[in-house]
Amino acid sequence: MDNKKECKGCSATVRQSFEEINKQMDEYVKTIPLDDCVEDDEYKKRLQACKDCLALYYESTCKYCGCFVRMRAKRKNKSCPYPGQDKWK
Repeated sequence: MDNKKECKGCSATVRQSFEEINKQMDEYVKTIPLDDCVEDDEYKKRLQACKDCLALYYESTCKYCGCFVRMRAKRKNKSCPYPGQDKWK
């Protein structure tokens, strides 16, 4: 019997390695039009704020919106979802 937990909505495995997650995030970030991306310095600042935040789970996921922070932080039109305090400002 396979010990992997399966997603109830599909047959995809729920668990992924950090390598798999990082590869998917890198691929996604490359698809964002440059006009929709923050500058690299701003991106690094946003990621550092996430890294310092207690709401960061598994070194990748925001507790409040469920997103992968590397994906959300790259987009100009996104803000930090921390309740009552945008930590990216």
